[in-house]
Amino acid sequence: MRFKYIAFDVDGTLINALPVAVRTLRELLLERTGRDYSEDLLYKVMGLTNEDTFRFLGLDYSDEIIDQWTRRQAECGSQITLFGGVKETLGELKRRGHVLGIVTSRNRDEYEADRRLFDDIEPFIDHIVLSEMTREHKPSPQPLQKFMELCGALPEDTLYVGDTVWDMECAASAGATGCAALWGALDKEIRAPFCFSSPTELLYFCL
Repeated sequence: MRFKYIAFDVDGTLINALPVAVRTLRELLLERTGRDYSEDLLYKVMGLTNEDTFRFLGLDYSDEIIDQWTRRQAECGSQITLFGGVKETLGELKRRGHVLGIVTSRNRDEYEADRRLFDDIEPFIDHIVLSEMTREHKPSPQPLQKFMELCGALPEDTLYVGDTVWDMECAASAGATGCAALWGALDKEIRAPFCFSSPTELLYFCL
């Protein structure tokens, strides 16, 4: 079996939430700072934790602004969906005997905000690594190393599927293999050992 252990990022990989997240953050920052941040810039930070996102943008982090951003995203919840083919792909990988995981920069509250979507795929997921479970976060290797620790995986047997350069750096620094989820990636030229245009391509790759 090729890559018995497969971990997935969430936003831009399993869930199509980035357009809503970027639009609502852009609107909020315009109101709060008077500056219109470009969508391209905001997309670049979407794979980071909230604290690291604001640090990258040179802004002060506060729970208040995150609460406002979370509420705005929740109001657009019906626009957030699983990517086509995700549920079927996870189900088939699980049936074949792969150990599957979620490795995300979301914290528990952010994860639970999309509970209706995770209920559809969690039956196939063995381990979930949230931001509060490691001291360091992507692109640090710690989140993926935590997944490997939970399932007893060796780096050479582990594949990490994500849509950003932060995900690919996380995989590389953990000694695992990165796979770019081009179906959700803003940067279609992202450098990665492997790149796929749809979730179902994983089924042929991991035979």
